Amino acid sequence: MLDIQKLEEVRGNNVVIYSIKTLLEKNAFPRFVILAGHMGVGKSTVARLVAEQINAGEFQVVTFNFGLKLDMKAMEDAVFKMKPSHQRAFIFEEIQGMDKSQQTALLTMLDSQPDNVFILCTTTEVFKILNTIRSRATVWEFKLLGERQLSQLLDDYLSIKSTALSQKAKTALLKSCYGVPRDLLKNTDLAISGDFSAEQLEELLGHVSEDLIFTVF
Repeated sequence: MLDIQKLEEVRGNNVVIYSIKTLLEKNAFPRFVILAGHMGVGKSTVARLVAEQINAGEFQVVTFNFGLKLDMKAMEDAVFKMKPSHQRAFIFEEIQGMDKSQQTALLTMLDSQPDNVFILCTTTEVFKILNTIRSRATVWEFKLLGERQLSQLLDDYLSIKSTALSQKAKTALLKSCYGVPRDLLKNTDLAISGDFSAEQLEELLGHVSEDLIFTVF
């Protein structure tokens, strides 16, 4: 998989990335943002890169995952009750995992968000977030990548791996990922490590893709 270290290296969603970079450069980045979109399109990567830039290497990025059981009181103490002298960024992953009572508690906490604290949320289901929370956030929607972007990503990745695949194999890989760059790279690693023929790869990824579609729906 690619080790992305700069926002410039993120593929796709060019308007979103440009907006984020511009606000960071102008020191005008919103203190509460939601990055929404399909799994594997780069939300968590972008959140990490932005948090690292805000923290300026002074602090480790702390992530709270709401897809897991989380102590809301401990989170409140760690994020909302501090008064940092320098900017601090925190990542809230999978905030659609919060139930209504947790979202209501978060809404109350946002009223006391310190000036130097930035919160970057990710979600695959933004419609599950209360409108009152969404209205307070700057929401960026991450889209699936187009065929041209995916094709360029695949060619670049194969070059990094010093590996060549047939056009038929590449077509199978592009078809299998349904616009998700993470799935494209994951399937490419599978193709490289397994040394499959184009026919074997097409059949294998066809089954993987069908399972993926079933899971999504």
